[in-house]
Amino acid sequence: MKPQEKAQLAIDISDGKVFGTWDRRLNDQPSLVGSVFMPVAFGMFGTPEMQAIREDIAHLYEYFDKAGPRSINGCPIFYSAHFILKPDWEIVLARVTELEEFKKKMTSQPLFD
Repeated sequence: MKPQEKAQLAIDISDGKVFGTWDRRLNDQPSLVGSVFMPVAFGMFGTPEMQAIREDIAHLYEYFDKAGPRSINGCPIFYSAHFILKPDWEIVLARVTELEEFKKKMTSQPLFD
């Protein structure tokens, strides 16, 4: 993933535009992953190329605006999915944390006196 893509993904996650396997609802019910991300149910990891990198994948994700019209157990259903590798996820997660801390700081202090 290019640095610009990681930065934009971090911003979009912080802004609530992205749903991923890091979501608490999927952590509580991991069997839902194939129902939420339909490419998984239809064999996304069946190719030799995907099998080779499967262990390196940190999370699956997709933008909320790509969700289908239905949901399952409170989770959106996607007919497409992206994945992020573990080294990239560490960087994105650090940036999301920084953004969340910045937002918290900005909303806890008056902007104008």
